[in-house]
Amino acid sequence: MRHVIYTEDMQPITVFSLQTWAEKMLHDHQYLMLVVMPPIAPVCYKAADPELSIRTWTVRIRAKWLVKDGQRHMLLFTGDEETALLLESAFLPGQQRTLNDERQQAFISGLFTALGY
Repeated sequence: MRHVIYTEDMQPITVFSLQTWAEKMLHDHQYLMLVVMPPIAPVCYKAADPELSIRTWTVRIRAKWLVKDGQRHMLLFTGDEETALLLESAFLPGQQRTLNDERQQAFISGLFTALGY
């Protein structure tokens, strides 16, 4: 299911999809911590070099519920705004067609370039 993550002062950050287990954890415990990989620049190293360590970042998410017309709606909040932007965004149905059109056009353009047209 798609959810919007908000800052503590109710500013929307991103829309993303939560897996069922994560949504259940938020319902049961109200808190969830997700791990994201920071952008990593390519690194050159030799076999004799010490093992490289890649640090991960976390996004702490807190759920609050809003009751409207007798129905509970889960709102998600985080104080980790910049890291939350690294979560894989989920696109809304109205955005999907434009995205697909852009991907198709990029593929066709690349194919014609590769073929020399």
